Amino acid sequence: MAVFTFYKFTLNEPSLKKETFSDFKTGSKLDLKVAQQLNDGGYDDHFGMPKVYNNDIIANHDNILVMTIENNKKKETTIEKKTLTHEHHPFCHVIIDYRDGQNLIAIERNMAFDNKPEKVREILYKALNRLFFRDNLQIDLQPLTKSYNDIWDAINTIRRRYHDRVKKICMDFSSNRNKERKVDSNALAAIIAEISEKTNAKGMVAFQSQGNEEMDLNAIQQDLLNIAEICLNEGEFDLSVHFYSYGVFRYGTDVTAQYGIDQEVIDDFVLLVDAFDMDKERIPLPRWLNNVKDIFHDFDTTAPTIIEPKRGHRR
Repeated sequence: MAVFTFYKFTLNEPSLKKETFSDFKTGSKLDLKVAQQLNDGGYDDHFGMPKVYNNDIIANHDNILVMTIENNKKKETTIEKKTLTHEHHPFCHVIIDYRDGQNLIAIERNMAFDNKPEKVREILYKALNRLFFRDNLQIDLQPLTKSYNDIWDAINTIRRRYHDRVKKICMDFSSNRNKERKVDSNALAAIIAEISEKTNAKGMVAFQSQGNEEMDLNAIQQDLLNIAEICLNEGEFDLSVHFYSYGVFRYGTDVTAQYGIDQEVIDDFVLLVDAFDMDKERIPLPRWLNNVKDIFHDFDTTAPTIIEPKRGHRR
């Protein structure tokens, strides 16, 4: 099953949405270029050659676009006792739903981009704005998220909405802990924190489920709430909850909208499989996207970037 992270997109000229995305024809490629990063963290088109990301638009109909984006990696292999380096281009799927009332971009979370959809979002944000610049268009992409003050609420939301299970709970100790705070040498957590400081390394206490069983969180509910409060108040420890499918939720951050879909559903849409011939237990891609919108109706985008319309040529 492919897992996607969801973003909301906005154009500074909303009336041009369908015209813009319908121009991206099935079988074509987008000119996805991203400027090289400078030492100060900024970007400059004149600093070396921009990075180019190969891609393929594999379907664009019914106002839904499906494409693949490849990463630029290297891979080592050993042949006749010699280590050789080859180009390696793993890919992920991107779905752009530009139907009325949707405005969703779904980015597959897989190892092609190190399970970090935000990397793909950055590529799309920069490359599409470069592409749209000549038409005085700007696009903004913001993740769908929801904040939770109570870690228990966040965990239960992920378990319920994603039909997921908790496999590990980690408490990380920062090497930048407050040296002025007194350390109780009888406390295991304090000892690990002190060793972390002395070795200039990150220490960790982790509790992991056995096999494929979920941890018995109900047995430690109050303990978990107490640990979460310590982590939040002291700022020297990071608490993370690891799920089998969702990935990692770090306490103090927002829960991001993610949802899984069978690869066959995407394939049916790409191949224009007739509804009569589809597996009756599968939900067609357009309906799956509608369901996602309903499921995450209470999720919001983060504060949007202010888009200033530019004067000039209109398409």
